[in-house]
Amino acid sequence: MSPQLYFLVILNFLPPLFERYIFTELCRRNGGLLIFFLVHVLFVQSHAQEKQSNYASPSKYTIGGITTSGLQYLDQDIIISLSGLKAGDEIAIPGDAISNAIRNLWEQNLFTDIQIYVTKTIGSNVFLEIALKEKARLSRFMLRGIKKGESDDLREKIKLVKGRVVNENTKITTANIIRNYYREKGYLNAVVTIREIPDTLLTNSVLLDILIDKGSKVKIGSIRFEGNEVISSKKLKKLMKDTREKAKFDLKAMLNRKNIKQAIPDSVSFFRMLGNLSPSQAYRYISNYTNLNIFKSSKFIPDKYKDDKDKIIEYYNSKGYRDAEIVNDTVYMFRNHLKIDIQVDEGRQYFFRNITWKGNTKYTNTYLSSILNIRKGQVYNQDLLDERLNMSPSGNDVSSLYMDDGYLFFQITPVEINIENDSIDLEIRIYEGPQATINEVRIYGNTKTKEYVIRRELR
Repeated sequence: MSPQLYFLVILNFLPPLFERYIFTELCRRNGGLLIFFLVHVLFVQSHAQEKQSNYASPSKYTIGGITTSGLQYLDQDIIISLSGLKAGDEIAIPGDAISNAIRNLWEQNLFTDIQIYVTKTIGSNVFLEIALKEKARLSRFMLRGIKKGESDDLREKIKLVKGRVVNENTKITTANIIRNYYREKGYLNAVVTIREIPDTLLTNSVLLDILIDKGSKVKIGSIRFEGNEVISSKKLKKLMKDTREKAKFDLKAMLNRKNIKQAIPDSVSFFRMLGNLSPSQAYRYISNYTNLNIFKSSKFIPDKYKDDKDKIIEYYNSKGYRDAEIVNDTVYMFRNHLKIDIQVDEGRQYFFRNITWKGNTKYTNTYLSSILNIRKGQVYNQDLLDERLNMSPSGNDVSSLYMDDGYLFFQITPVEINIENDSIDLEIRIYEGPQATINEVRIYGNTKTKEYVIRRELR
């Protein structure tokens, strides 16, 4: 760089305070350099004003043509269509049309870089180039750290096909499928590591190295219920068909003096305690420390655990505890085993009281009540009520009574009209509708049996 140019560069960074001094010195010592300096300043200012005016007042152009570059797997016409730009459109440059086109292409999640250039302008026509860099494609994948049988099962589940775009969503989805697969088998701590490796044999392709550490199977150490007074913990555990404690026989805890004192404060030994307990009480105490569940799995599967909790509530409802709920449940690790704490709010028990009928004209209240067969004072059971009204396996329900007599538009709705203390009054509202009759019977497809024979059998 010449001394003059070096001097001008420095001058651009000087504060205005020194500009007058330098200008005066230039006038006095070097008139030629002053002229060069003035030309430079005018050029810079002109360029800045031109650039500012371009952005403030964008120019209108008609798209004369659009080309693409950088595509390997995708079709050029489809990409141009996805951009929202097309030949013949009038756009402003700079303007929203170009920005929207880039945004539309980013939303496809197929590219790592997107640029749109003006290649040339002819009069008011502008020609654009969409420069793209596609994301890498999958050439193959490997599953490591597991057995061949598990690998075959996972290959069918993850469905990674050659040529698929590899992005973060692909890897996250694959890892989740693998973890869910092992979670269903009781491996709750499975770790999946997915690594992209460039494939040297194919351009812009990668292979996925999927390393799986399924860890050890997690078993349920104990299930503890709180708040259940009416239904025993042992009964509630039996309801949980797919969530069970592992087998155990804790003789030390069973003979522990502290545990014995908690069971019967007056006892001084285990054997004296057994003498003071009834057989059922002794059984309940011993069952707290023994579990001979050696033939059934004790693995924890979240979806089945949720279903088992629903079974508990359904059982409470069948016993008249319609407000029963699980207010809190906690699943946590303790010494390499899972512990499950379930807090139950049983609520109060309800009973059927007065059941009335409304809207029935074909059958009397007495007859319908005999079909329903629910007596006053009987434990309130929603499932039993639904079965007697609509869904009895034997067909001995109110709906079947009407439907079998041609009332195809029949509807029945039980409504709780009064809840007083522990008693519930029901009003069963019936819409009988018109009785349907057979208008015409058409028979098709009978090639061996004559139509009159079929009609004779239908009578």
